[in-house]
Amino acid sequence: MASPHNTPFATSTHPAADGINRLSGRYQSRDDGAVLAFGGALLRVPFERVQAEVGERLMISLRPESIRLDALGPDTLLSATVIAHAVYGDHVDIQLDVPALGSNLFVRHSGHDALSRWPVGAAAGLSFDVQGLTALAAELPSSL
Repeated sequence: MASPHNTPFATSTHPAADGINRLSGRYQSRDDGAVLAFGGALLRVPFERVQAEVGERLMISLRPESIRLDALGPDTLLSATVIAHAVYGDHVDIQLDVPALGSNLFVRHSGHDALSRWPVGAAAGLSFDVQGLTALAAELPSSL
């Protein structure tokens, strides 16, 4: 059995070179904040985090340290399963399968307690620190 301390991520699911998670969504509505829809979840963020118009498709960028893992519950927006760990000195990157998004996300935790708290196969609820999120209008594919 491979040690969880050096389990590599699969190359095809590694985050972008800048380490940012990217996912598709929609600018759902406006009230006291911008309401973003992605993976069946709704997330309210400050207007300045969104560069789009209501109704537009979005490319949402989310820093790995802005994703929090918690026990599944009413305050979690999405559910995920831990599928891999990678240890880098003072932090652990955790790769998650998020079925509602149809993709994987990467989470970064300081320290190494995440290895025992969130072992491979563990179910987790996700919540987000909106200060690590930006959303831009997604470019439509050009027609040829």
